[in-house]
Amino acid sequence: RVGQNLFRPLAPLQAVPPQERHVAGGFLEISGVRPARAMMELIETSRAYEANVKMIQNHDQLTGALVNRLLKAN
Repeated sequence: RVGQNLFRPLAPLQAVPPQERHVAGGFLEISGVRPARAMMELIETSRAYEANVKMIQNHDQLTGALVNRLLKAN
């Protein structure tokens, strides 16, 4: 990463030879992204994140309760 949203390639780049280049007029380029799958993965990641946050909060509450019990016992 160079900075300011600029990246440097890891390997040297090579130009595609002119005989291998092809532009087809009247056609649409297809995206490599499948929106439905990407949305499902986003929802899955969001739910996993929420579960982890709840687990950390529960652990924090249990630790706090344990510390309070130990302080009251002494």
